[in-house]
Amino acid sequence: MEKKQNRLVPAWIPGMLVFSCSLLGTAEGATIAWIVDADGAWEDAANWLPAVVPSITDDAQINVGGATVRTITVNANRSLQSVVSEESLHLVTGNLSIQPGVGSPDSVVNGVFTMEGVRSLNVTSGKFTASQAVIDGANISATAGADVSLGATSYVMETGGGTFDNRTLAANASTLDLSQVTQMSGGGFIRTLFVSARGGGVIDMSGVLTNTAGATQYSASDNASQIDLSAMTDFADT
Repeated sequence: MEKKQNRLVPAWIPGMLVFSCSLLGTAEGATIAWIVDADGAWEDAANWLPAVVPSITDDAQINVGGATVRTITVNANRSLQSVVSEESLHLVTGNLSIQPGVGSPDSVVNGVFTMEGVRSLNVTSGKFTASQAVIDGANISATAGADVSLGATSYVMETGGGTFDNRTLAANASTLDLSQVTQMSGGGFIRTLFVSARGGGVIDMSGVLTNTAGATQYSASDNASQIDLSAMTDFADT
């Protein structure tokens, strides 16, 4: 199904400028629901209704309703309009990108959201919340007015990844709430953890008490940007 949008297109006629009306189609996202009361792989179409793997124009809903919290594993790069999950979501390999469409719900994971190692969460506009999160060693990017909140209690960069892999926690004209994190640990050898706010971006790390080790660089690029490290008492950048 396509939503039609009117656009005025200029057309030249000798001696005058005339506007004609054309119709542009924009894909309307579908809601794809997880239907099995079991752990499973995101990539298996049989786990979804309709039987397709959610993609860039879709809203994914995961709520099996059983007493046991299930774990859905993501094993490749995934781009979605939104994901709403009552179950746990484990990003094993690849990256998860969220960019809401018109009418998409806020993204929320109420189970445990795990993305250890060189995994990436990229949120462009909209809201993404995971009240229970394990993000050690991951890249996180909030852009274009996004509001990202992750309830992790630590960030240890040395978990996963290769020797030369830097990591980035970034908010560009967006908000990244990591206020429940109490301990930070940066890179090792020749890799660095970059924590960056720009374009009026805000990173809330107000719960961080210590940056215990590793190469870590905090930067707010302009007067409107902010990284809140107000509780930090010990910073060891090695």
